[in-house]
Amino acid sequence: MIAISLMLATVFGENVGSDIARDARFYATAPVRWEAGDWGMLAAAVGTTGLLTLADQPVRSFSLEHQSPGLSRGADFFRQMGNGWWTVPSLGVLWGTGIALDAPREQRVAREGMEALAFSTVVAQALKYSIARERPATTDDPYSFNKSRANGNGLSMPSGHSQAAWSVLSVVALEYQDVPGVTPVAFGAAALCAMSRVYDNRHWTSDVFAGSALGFASAWAVVHWNRRVQTTVAPPAVGFAVTF
Repeated sequence: MIAISLMLATVFGENVGSDIARDARFYATAPVRWEAGDWGMLAAAVGTTGLLTLADQPVRSFSLEHQSPGLSRGADFFRQMGNGWWTVPSLGVLWGTGIALDAPREQRVAREGMEALAFSTVVAQALKYSIARERPATTDDPYSFNKSRANGNGLSMPSGHSQAAWSVLSVVALEYQDVPGVTPVAFGAAALCAMSRVYDNRHWTSDVFAGSALGFASAWAVVHWNRRVQTTVAPPAVGFAVTF
């Protein structure tokens, strides 16, 4: 997914590639500029994820007991919002539309969406292999962290679909706040994608919260950094997740 995003950036032009490289440096070094509020937000996200592990088993049981053909079709549809083979081409189409119509906002949203997706995917994959949590499809214990079994059955924490959906759709929501209906629809679709992963028994509730939080934070950082960089050359000495 990351490779596809970077290849698209290369195809789109040298300026876009240099912008993404600049933003990648900002994203990678952001923690050194975090302030107390930013660390507090991180602590809140981690703490909420930990608390949600208490609900993992009850929510899983409820979901498995309330399966239906209609809900399954809905889950199948919204799951695609976090599928890289859907999100990356969609961003490419949006970019092409922006070029064809000379629409700067659509070009910016496509680039920011690719950045948020690529950057958050790097973090998500690092967390998956570090935590090595087993998926609910292979264990009844939400506290099973077994690297050998998890690697063979898929890594559960955080949810990659949730992270991808929230990365891209949060950019859309933040950039089109002036267009009635876009923000709630975008956030709603991202939330339903995350919920579909619990419904499909592929992730625990805490997995999808962690992935969603990571995706949203990445989108927020990319969008607000790009807004600031349009008016100043030097990187602002501010936080990554909240303060800009």
